Amino acid sequence: SLDIHPENDELLVTGGNDGSVVLYNRSKNQVVSTFDKHSRKITETAFVPLTNAGKALALISSEDGIGQLASFNLESGEASEAYSVNIHQDALVGCALHPLNTLGIFASRDGSFSYHDLSQV
Repeated sequence: SLDIHPENDELLVTGGNDGSVVLYNRSKNQVVSTFDKHSRKITETAFVPLTNAGKALALISSEDGIGQLASFNLESGEASEAYSVNIHQDALVGCALHPLNTLGIFASRDGSFSYHDLSQV
């Protein structure tokens, strides 16, 4: 999975088969941060343009059934969980951001989906 930040095209977020999510700076050709909170493959990543000063936010869906909002500190390189969803009965197959940029959506292999208000995170 790969996404380019909508407001800063130097930043990429990728999700791997090993369950890791990596924030990468293209212009500096370096890894900014790694988020290792999943036990299975990452199925989708999506930047959230509700960026706090010095941070980047990304939605993450995984085959372990957990959806998360990760917060990446662009200065220190620290990554942390800002929000977590573990309500689906099977693997998550994707995530998306509503056009208003305040709702995160997760879809599961079990046929369910869920909406989450990100404006309060």
